[in-house]
Amino acid sequence: MARILVLLAGVFLVAHLFVLPSTLEDLDSINFALGVRDFDVARHQPHPPGYPIYIALGKIATAVFRAAGLAAPEVRGLAIWGVIAGALAAFPLFTLFRHLEGRGRAALFATVLTLCAPLFWFTANRPLSDTAGLAIVLAAQALAVLAWRRQRDPAVATAGVRRVVAAAAAVAGLAIGVRSQTFVLTLPLIALLLIDPRVPSARRAWLPALAALTAGVLAWAIPLIVVSGGIDAYLSVLGRQGTEDFSGVTMLWTKLSVKQIAYALRDTFVLPWATVPLAAIVLTLAAAGAAVTAWRSPAALLLLTFAAVPYAVFHLLFHETVTVRYALPLVPVIAYLAVVAIDAVAGRVEARSSTLAAAAFAPVVTGALVVASLATAMPALRAFGAEPSPVFHAFSEITARVGAAGQAVLVTHWESKRPAEWLGPALPARLLPVRPKHEWLAAVQYLKEGGSSPLLFLARPGRTDLAVIDPARRSVTPYRWTFDTRAYAGGARPNGVDLHEINSPGWFLETGWSLTPEIAGVTKADGEGPHIRPSLGYLARRPGETLLMIGGVLGDGTVPAPNDPSVHLRVTIDDRPVLEWDQTARWFLRMVTLPAGALSGDKGFARLAVQTSTAGPASAEASARQAVPVKLEQFDLQSPDALVWGFDDGWMEMEYDPAKEQTWRWSGRTSAFKIHNAGRDVTIRLVGDSPLKYFDQPPNVKITAGDRTLLEFSPDREFVQEITVPADVLAASNGRVVLETDRTFPPPGDPRQLGLKLFEISVSAHK
Repeated sequence: MARILVLLAGVFLVAHLFVLPSTLEDLDSINFALGVRDFDVARHQPHPPGYPIYIALGKIATAVFRAAGLAAPEVRGLAIWGVIAGALAAFPLFTLFRHLEGRGRAALFATVLTLCAPLFWFTANRPLSDTAGLAIVLAAQALAVLAWRRQRDPAVATAGVRRVVAAAAAVAGLAIGVRSQTFVLTLPLIALLLIDPRVPSARRAWLPALAALTAGVLAWAIPLIVVSGGIDAYLSVLGRQGTEDFSGVTMLWTKLSVKQIAYALRDTFVLPWATVPLAAIVLTLAAAGAAVTAWRSPAALLLLTFAAVPYAVFHLLFHETVTVRYALPLVPVIAYLAVVAIDAVAGRVEARSSTLAAAAFAPVVTGALVVASLATAMPALRAFGAEPSPVFHAFSEITARVGAAGQAVLVTHWESKRPAEWLGPALPARLLPVRPKHEWLAAVQYLKEGGSSPLLFLARPGRTDLAVIDPARRSVTPYRWTFDTRAYAGGARPNGVDLHEINSPGWFLETGWSLTPEIAGVTKADGEGPHIRPSLGYLARRPGETLLMIGGVLGDGTVPAPNDPSVHLRVTIDDRPVLEWDQTARWFLRMVTLPAGALSGDKGFARLAVQTSTAGPASAEASARQAVPVKLEQFDLQSPDALVWGFDDGWMEMEYDPAKEQTWRWSGRTSAFKIHNAGRDVTIRLVGDSPLKYFDQPPNVKITAGDRTLLEFSPDREFVQEITVPADVLAASNGRVVLETDRTFPPPGDPRQLGLKLFEISVSAHK
């Protein structure tokens, strides 16, 4: 058996060594690499609690690779330990599984399935501590299970039991220095050893276990605290990190809902197996295996429970489960239970038949699961090793675009700030300082101050804050992995990125706007909005006419009562009024032509300001009433020969799901577009959700312009529709296109009537 395990470890090692990554790929990996370069937990090099053993190993490997002249020594110096640990994990895995029930064949098959599980196979090559931490956890767990068996065997001397218990505790203490969360995987098993009621108290190794655990922890904790400047300094850093962890991530502990529970279970148990069919098979087998183990060996099930359930609870409650690698420690237990079910069926088959086919049942079924796992994992791993990560691919493109002169200015979303810092002087662009959730303001400030160098913005795809900058003057280059990142690198920060090149924008907005749910949330949190103080923007100077569009919504989503005061909106450019009106209806959209000379002036940009106030006759009641909130949700400014369009009456506000990073907008029963087409045909593109998720029958949908019906359809699934609107038809309808649906529904506790859920709505002009 030892030769088989050596062969298995060797195959794993070789298969991974030739695809080591060449770039860092996650915020944590960058923190680790910075720690290898200059260890300083206070500066998140690496992030607290510090991972001192993993960093020490990284320093050793990096020095060796650098001396050997290998490229990317810091990256490969971290990744190599995951590969080595993954290969060596074959030995503690087999030991752990064999001592659970004493079934060598099942232990071997479970070891193979664990190593080849998609998440395990892939994560081993990431320059992160997950696989290294799990390998040492498995060693501690294997020793703990061995100790459990020995301390219940009267034939084993007490001194021998205590040595194994102490070894398990010492390894558990050391494991925390590799990866901090490992204590949830090891200490419950150690505690079970020490409280086992079937073991005489004289054989329980309390003092050896506590002494060994303490020694294991102190071996890394003392150097860590000394390097960090003392216990007070270290605890201060650790406390700040704990606050950030609880306030900056989505976890069930702070956001409990049915939807979040469903997401967490999917992330934890389905995604580690990459595909839904494979996950369904493995999880079904694991459930059956748990039942078999409960009936056949309750003690083994108890050991598995203490080895996995505390971590599963901790993970589900306190981790951001979208970071799928956090589910890695649960893969071995699921793989083992799945093999238990296969082995149980194989035993029944072999008992009834002695044929070769019966004997091959377990190897064939397990082998099929292994092949299915590797069929998805190996291509992903090859791509991971061959491609630069998206963010560093983008940086290489920036270098190619800017050249050695380095005259460009770069703004990044917060997640890409750390990768830029890692590059440091090698980055051929000036990096502007940013604030979390307000990164666009750095670009706005640069433009407002008349910056003339090329402006680049490295954006997270799910973010929508760049809607405040004229999209007509932005080019976008996306950078993505070519494999399914949700299953293999879910939660990586940054994962994909978009490189925006901003060229002389015709306008940009500063504070007080609500063009997307993200921007609206920041505006509300900052106490901004036109009902509080003017919402500001800046318009490029130009001599000719321009078309200004502005739209928004009053109040909290309900139509003001008839006896409520209307809202007065005032739009000024360089303090000169260009548009004023009283608004009572909830939704508004205005388009106005600004005459030639309206944007003339000395400075580079004209200052736009939008402010609202309560309209109508003054009264004590009106003056005491709080100002009606107003959200400015639409804006554009273009020359009259350009396309300008907006959402008119009947539409709902844009919505956003942070977990999916997805936006959508609901139509009502009748929802209108207002389109200035500059005399050209236009195409309206609609991408919608299946109405059968909300209705018993497909709705009848009709799109019209004036008295002309452009399209009728009845969607019964997710749909994409492109509707061409001829210029003459649009002119006859005064630029108004209407979407009608004969089915709507009221959400619980919501006065709205919702029709179609649309993920994409766009209008493009024909050339």
